[in-house]
Amino acid sequence: MIKASIIFLGIGMLLILSSFISIKRTKKTNYTKSKANKYFERLKNTKVLNLIIKEDDDSNKKVLGKVEFIYQCKQAENAHRSVMYSNKINDSINKKNESINEPNKNISKELLKNIFISQVGIFIATLVISLTIKIAFGNMSLKESLSAVNINKTTNYAISINTAENIINYVGDEYIPYIKSKDKNGLKEYIYTYVQENKLDVDQEGVYQLVDIYETSYNNSFLHFKDVLLIVLVSMFSTFLVNFFINIRHKIYNLKLLSEFKSLELLALLHMNRGELNVYEILTELNRYSIYLKPYLRRCLNRYNTNPQLALDKLIKEVNDESFKNFITILKSCLDKSKNINSDILKLQRKLRYMNDDLENNNSVKFKELWLTIAQFPLIMSFIVNLLLPFMSQININMTM
Repeated sequence: MIKASIIFLGIGMLLILSSFISIKRTKKTNYTKSKANKYFERLKNTKVLNLIIKEDDDSNKKVLGKVEFIYQCKQAENAHRSVMYSNKINDSINKKNESINEPNKNISKELLKNIFISQVGIFIATLVISLTIKIAFGNMSLKESLSAVNINKTTNYAISINTAENIINYVGDEYIPYIKSKDKNGLKEYIYTYVQENKLDVDQEGVYQLVDIYETSYNNSFLHFKDVLLIVLVSMFSTFLVNFFINIRHKIYNLKLLSEFKSLELLALLHMNRGELNVYEILTELNRYSIYLKPYLRRCLNRYNTNPQLALDKLIKEVNDESFKNFITILKSCLDKSKNINSDILKLQRKLRYMNDDLENNNSVKFKELWLTIAQFPLIMSFIVNLLLPFMSQININMTM
């Protein structure tokens, strides 16, 4: 305990002293890449990696779409925060806003490489950590099982602690060749010779028990093929953490985008009833109050002056949500038809969607209630049986009387 306190005190003093040390970076280091970054760039540009990764694969396309969606939402979120929490909107914020106008199509290969390298890195890290933990625990269990106290308990106190310590110190690691070659008799003779020469209070049965303890301890601590195979399988499954993280982030941002769409839909309804506003001005108002839909709306507004219908068609394709597509289709019909009619259609569409959501929620609640009842059935039956058992036993006693 005293040694640990001294070590932690020394570490704390080093951390305090290091806080007063400041390292000045030269201009050259600001513009040069570190060795780790250079090695990472070389690894990404290897021919093997280029052959393994295929952009045309359907699974890679899905992953890329999710990553680009996450990146775009994150950029839009950062841009919104910059505008909200800064008094002066400088050029850097404007550049950040402009960077989310168009997705960069040249980074798709780089994203796939980064994902693949992350998966390989997680696989290697999990493999190394698992093997290290397994070997460390194996050594700990070996030391514990080959301790004098454990031998004393395992042999039902037939071998004393002092005698066990003498035998352990004498044998050392000499038992390993005997166990590997499965020569238990040779190990017995080796220990029994030492016992006789030093006139220790251990009979032949005690020597047999010692050999069995050595064999069991070594086999339990040894890294078997099954253990290695299990560790490799766990390491392989750990690579799915990257896809799991991407899917979770994608779902979170998708929920944020859909919740924002519901608010913007209501805002669009209010503006559609104003006769002086056209579709472009409605989209401009939506873009003004949006966060996650801002990149899509901005791209649509940039294309709108050239071809309004084509701009709205591309907006329909970009957002993968049926309600949003129907909403933009109604806005598109406002180019040719009256806004009042389309406003009524949008109200009806929203009402039908909310009714459908309520119906799905009710069905989900009923389904959960059914499964909850089924899950509680064994508990209810056991409660009833426990209530009836005293009466049943009393009836049996009366019948025997």
